[in-house]
Amino acid sequence: MNNWSGQGGLQDADAGPGPMNRTQQRSPVHISVCVCTYKRPLMLKQLISALNGQHTGGLFTYSIVIADNDEDQSGAAAVAESRMISSVPLKYCVEPRRSIALARNKVIENACGDYLALIDDDESPAPDWLLTLYKTCEKYQVEGRCFAISMRRRQRG
Repeated sequence: MNNWSGQGGLQDADAGPGPMNRTQQRSPVHISVCVCTYKRPLMLKQLISALNGQHTGGLFTYSIVIADNDEDQSGAAAVAESRMISSVPLKYCVEPRRSIALARNKVIENACGDYLALIDDDESPAPDWLLTLYKTCEKYQVEGRCFAISMRRRQRG
């Protein structure tokens, strides 16, 4: 089931056999932001809002993939509400077996980016978070997919 929503449709690149090099990839590069959530719909909504405002510098496109690790789908309403105002494509999937490892596998399985950026539902990324990750990958000529976890936590209070 394709559960994408948002502006700017995604197209699959014809990868052909073997890994692609930078000149064979579609342009611009696409990043899938992967989020695992469990019973924190308000934090999830805040995270989606923050991700919606990421700066790209015109260097890449991005989408958000959310794996809800709650069999009762407590994040579904937050995603549905966010879709109505998001300009970023959102994909929602459920991993009913409670396990962060299984939830991460599910979110990665549903991602389609050239790069993957993992972030937790209780984090708040700076507006240049993805741009900084992307520029770092380019600067150091990272091969394959990049798995990055933001360490900037939300302010409590």
